[in-house]
Amino acid sequence: MGLENGTQGNTTYLNIKEGKLVYGPKDAKQTSDAVKGTITKVEFVMEQYNGEDSEKAKITIVDKGERFLLQMNVDSGYFRGFCNALRTGDPTAEVRVKPNYQVVDGKKKSTCFVEQNGKALKHAFTRENPGELPPVEKVMFKGKEAFDGSKAMTYWKNWLNSIKWAEVASAPVSESAGFPGNEDHQDDPF
Repeated sequence: MGLENGTQGNTTYLNIKEGKLVYGPKDAKQTSDAVKGTITKVEFVMEQYNGEDSEKAKITIVDKGERFLLQMNVDSGYFRGFCNALRTGDPTAEVRVKPNYQVVDGKKKSTCFVEQNGKALKHAFTRENPGELPPVEKVMFKGKEAFDGSKAMTYWKNWLNSIKWAEVASAPVSESAGFPGNEDHQDDPF
């Protein structure tokens, strides 16, 4: 089974909340630490949450006949961490994705760890070694200085769209098995 923590069932939608995978109906939410399987598809969709537009990555992961739809905001540390780690591995091989959330010196920090063959993948790009990743730009927004990582988000989306994802047999998607929601929004640029 792809979910870890002794979970079971045909869960469809996985959202991230404070470093945990969250799934199930509102009145019976469950959590898991990680999801394991082979990525078979990544798509990007615009959704509204609390009256604001946000772009989500919907990552289909298949494991032993079960199909999971891992959803994360493109403008989040989870998405950046997921892409940055996956870039150093084989995106078409089995992965284990584990979100992480911490509050450090009052700042919220989120990322996703990606493992292959039992080892955590290192980040392809760092602040010290940004490589071809477009830099985060400081901009003024509503009279305050903010960070704009939209060029980096475009880079990661283009990279994910360039991959020929593996086709793996999967269980049919059951819309009633999980419910879409919204995970944490983070402003950590890496």
